[in-house]
Amino acid sequence: MPARRVRAVSTNGRNQADPSNADNVGKPIIDGFTKAGLWPDDNWRHVEGPFYRMSPTIAPKGIHRLEFHITETTEGDDKHGQA
Repeated sequence: MPARRVRAVSTNGRNQADPSNADNVGKPIIDGFTKAGLWPDDNWRHVEGPFYRMSPTIAPKGIHRLEFHITETTEGDDKHGQA
């Protein structure tokens, strides 16, 4: 069963961040999740996304926080027609 992952980026309070810039840090963390066994591989058959969003929670000044929200999909949610 695929897993959907959503990443939320929280900025230092200026609210001017580009959430997709988190991929430089996020991809190695996703690879770590794969190595830890959260899913067999991080390809499209097992993981949907990443989907980048701004977090509603603002980090303290000078701090950038990356939050991972992982939810499982059902077979009917599979947009590729694969089980």
